Amino acid sequence: MIAVPILRVARPSDNLNALMRFYGQGLGLTLLSRFEDHEGFDGIMFGREGAAYHFEFTRARGHVAGRAPTAENLLVFYLPDANEWKAVVHRMRNAGFDPVPAFNPYWDREGVIFEDPDGIPSCTNSQLGHSSDPEFLCHALLQHRCQGRYLRTARLTKLGN
Repeated sequence: MIAVPILRVARPSDNLNALMRFYGQGLGLTLLSRFEDHEGFDGIMFGREGAAYHFEFTRARGHVAGRAPTAENLLVFYLPDANEWKAVVHRMRNAGFDPVPAFNPYWDREGVIFEDPDGIPSCTNSQLGHSSDPEFLCHALLQHRCQGRYLRTARLTKLGN
């Protein structure tokens, strides 16, 4: 049997403290790890305990990462429960993040988009999308169209009704 791989999405940031508010307080992910001055890098990792994914944000001391280069990259979270989906939208707004328009109008029809402190929008959505497995808590779908640049957009999607 082939083991399920663990997906780590890693990207640079100049805003680790602000990202903690967005991904922790807003999206409700767990801070799994934090490190300082590991060979010149500081970082944080978010996800869910035991899940097959996590997100790592790093800051290289003395280096400027800058903001996201385009609006066309996409990170998708599928949420299995309508109430959890609504709760995430509510938490994002309570954490001080206002919805923003999507670059691709499809995402506005399918959800609500918020932008993280690095300019990476995050969207909550009400469609099942490409997944048919309602058992997982949060599934990440990556779509990278920016020729080697880091992720630009995240979308939250609730599964089912």
